[in-house]
Amino acid sequence: MSTKIKKFDIRAFRGIPELELPLEGQSLLIKGENGTGKSSIVDALEFFFKGRVSHLEGVQGLSVQRHVPHVSFDSGDVEVCISFDPGNVAVVKRFEGTAACPPQLEEYFGVARNGVFILRRAQLLDFIISKPAERFRSIGSIIGIGDLDIFELELMRLRDNLEVKIESGSSSERRLNSELSILLGREIKSETDIVAGINDNLKSAGLPNIAGLEDVEKHAETILGTVRREGATRRLNRLEELSRLRKEEPKGRQTIISTVEYANEKISELLKEESRRERAIASLLEAGRSVIQDLRMEECPLCEQKIDREVVLTRINGRLSLVTSLSESASEVRKTCGVVKDQLDEIWDRVVKTTNSGEDIEELREEREKLSEKTIRLKTLIETVASAGKCVNVVETEDLDKVLEEIADIVDAIREKCGDLFANEKITDQEKEVLRLVGLMTTAKNKASERSNLLSSLETTRRNMGVARKLFSIFSETKRTRVQEVFDVIQEDMRKFYASLHPDDPHKNIELRLATERRASVELRIESFGRQHEDPRAFGSEGHLDSLGLCVFLALVKKFNEGCSLMVLDDVVTTVDIGHREKICGLLDEEFREKQMIITTHEEMWYRQLRSFQRVAGEEGNWRYTTIQNWDVERGPIVRPYKPRWKRIEEKLTAGDKTAGNEARTYLEWALECICDALESSVPFRASREYDIGILLPSAKRRTADLVRDDDFTTSAQRSFENVERTAIYGNIVSHNSPLLDSLSVEEVAGFCRAVHGMYGQFLCPSCGNLMRCYRDLGILRCSNQRCKTPLEVKTR
Repeated sequence: MSTKIKKFDIRAFRGIPELELPLEGQSLLIKGENGTGKSSIVDALEFFFKGRVSHLEGVQGLSVQRHVPHVSFDSGDVEVCISFDPGNVAVVKRFEGTAACPPQLEEYFGVARNGVFILRRAQLLDFIISKPAERFRSIGSIIGIGDLDIFELELMRLRDNLEVKIESGSSSERRLNSELSILLGREIKSETDIVAGINDNLKSAGLPNIAGLEDVEKHAETILGTVRREGATRRLNRLEELSRLRKEEPKGRQTIISTVEYANEKISELLKEESRRERAIASLLEAGRSVIQDLRMEECPLCEQKIDREVVLTRINGRLSLVTSLSESASEVRKTCGVVKDQLDEIWDRVVKTTNSGEDIEELREEREKLSEKTIRLKTLIETVASAGKCVNVVETEDLDKVLEEIADIVDAIREKCGDLFANEKITDQEKEVLRLVGLMTTAKNKASERSNLLSSLETTRRNMGVARKLFSIFSETKRTRVQEVFDVIQEDMRKFYASLHPDDPHKNIELRLATERRASVELRIESFGRQHEDPRAFGSEGHLDSLGLCVFLALVKKFNEGCSLMVLDDVVTTVDIGHREKICGLLDEEFREKQMIITTHEEMWYRQLRSFQRVAGEEGNWRYTTIQNWDVERGPIVRPYKPRWKRIEEKLTAGDKTAGNEARTYLEWALECICDALESSVPFRASREYDIGILLPSAKRRTADLVRDDDFTTSAQRSFENVERTAIYGNIVSHNSPLLDSLSVEEVAGFCRAVHGMYGQFLCPSCGNLMRCYRDLGILRCSNQRCKTPLEVKTR
């Protein structure tokens, strides 16, 4: 026996001070005007299972903390209690904490908590019009691929990081080869070339060669023995070394800036695509992770409740992974910013070494202080570039360009000053040459050592890169295949459901496909008027799109909500026409009869259609019918068992209440709209789409006469229209508070009411009470209920 809700109690929640809804395992149909509390009931279900109300999140001025408690209560008063059968197990959800899940309800709660069981009118088109990445996250949250997606994202980031390291390492290798080539005066491609370059310089000075780089230090000591005292040698070495500082080319700086500008464009696009809510959540999660991780907190910094640190940190990391854009653009930004960061790190490292090298030279004090100040600013900008790689901000290129230019100017000034100081030292040409060669050998050896370590690291990184690429490729392809297999199953149900709602529709063959050119993106396509792979919005009406969104939701529920019998449809058929609503009734009955459904609506016709269909299908015993008659802030929704409109009018007439005529006039407008729609009547176009009785009644009367071939039906229908026309004056008097109201008798009002009800009854099937519809291809006017055993049929012209 599947788990069903037995009773639903709500207290101090949204627009509900207190409400009890006994379900006894039955489904529930709620009718109520807009603003009477229907959605508060649905919100309470979402709050109970998920601990949130989704439409209050991410909207400026709205919050769960402020707007979930009823205005007359505090958050501590909020309570949603649901009793489940079998076992009459009661579970309570309060504002703080989660609803404690009993062991026997773990599967039910797990599906409800992690999946989607509620469809609201506002959400109906999310599956259709949302961006492919957002659609993927919406569907992914239902089918449970979040963990797989997080793991794939981590693999992609590992691959990206390794690619950045290889690109940066290759760039450093090229730079070192270039610097060594300039230093030694020959092209450098290997360590052998470096030794040969050093020996070329030693040979030109008449000094002996070295066998390898390991001889440099000893050889330098030997030839330094010919130079003056040790202290002077150190100063001269530093001056000579600094005089050979590399001159920064403006072209290199411009390359960095143009690369950052390109990254900024990509980042700006991604920031536009991300909602304010997602960015705010990302910032909050980042801060929360930092606090919980660094301070090793055992309680939540926001609500102060006890937490399992490792579990919470894992969930935070997972949510951050999903919040961050998963697109290829984000991957490109990570790589680009990673390369720029490495380039800036190299500049920062060289600047720091320059500052340290000149610390013993008093003449460079002013330049050292300026350089130290710029390195602090450069470090801040490097951190900004690193955060830009996470797509959370752009980099101020003007500021970066200015700092790099100022650093280059200061380094040039140091180089020139040291060159002048070295030239002015009182040493012989031979000593200067020895010092130059010692500096050249030492610099060459240091750069050679840096190059050797770099090449070794690059070799390891390239091996790891090969493994990472293969892992990512295999995992992604396997995931893509498996997810597409799931999509194919969903797609099959979507097609079947849509075909049952639109059997003769020019739109068919719905496709749910993973985008091939983007990661974690889902495309929705449909065949329209013979055109393949069209966006549903290209040719579909609002009603078609709404019904397609409903089919997507129902297909997902059927496949992934097997462990949870609850399904909620909150006012979802507003734009769907009467005929297709009948088919929705059939679809729900055929495919989801075992579900415990909660359906809300503000429309009388949809309510009556559902009830009629359930009566014909023998399902009335599995449903409860409720009407919200009114709402006020103190009492909340005033809930009563459903009472048909005609029953309410009859009760008023019995009580001598003339306002029954006002209600009958509303009944008349509604009935005429239904009849004109069912008969496919022509009415004059109005931009406002508001049609009064003066337009609808003649249209319905004329269409019936032109359409129906059955004389008896036509005669009876025309007589009913004339009865309404003859008594309509009484409805006008009652509705417009006319001075003639006092002289109007209850019997005269009753005559108008009975005329309206009789007119509408002419177009209802006597067997099941459903509205008749025009079927042009069959040439008949027929009961619209496909399950009706003895449907009324009338021939048409």
